[in-house]
Amino acid sequence: MTRAHVETIPFENVDVVLGRHRGIGLDVVGEKLITRRRGGYCYEQAGLFAAVADRLGYDVQRTVSRVQPDRGGPYPHMTLIITVENTPYLVDAEFGSGMLVPMPFENGAVVDQGGWPHRLIWEDLHELLP
Repeated sequence: MTRAHVETIPFENVDVVLGRHRGIGLDVVGEKLITRRRGGYCYEQAGLFAAVADRLGYDVQRTVSRVQPDRGGPYPHMTLIITVENTPYLVDAEFGSGMLVPMPFENGAVVDQGGWPHRLIWEDLHELLP
């Protein structure tokens, strides 16, 4: 499901940059990304992906994050943790080219993402927070 999403819906934030963003409600996002076949940014895409996963019966947790956590500041990115058969997975289908395959949400997990290995490493969050 993640690969299909990444390969079908491109990342774009044109409406946000131009000040024409209409919100992240599922009705608005569905009309934009599905009906008009436009791309979207992380909060739009993650919201749509989460709604589909939820309707398919998966446990979905929406999380906020930073692309570069060591820089501090706000959390401008949304990721998802989706539990499948009692195993939580990190899903980030909305970041640029995106993660093609969900990652087990466990320290040290390595997953091949289209020829690029991605490793999930736990860090002490207290060191990263302002």
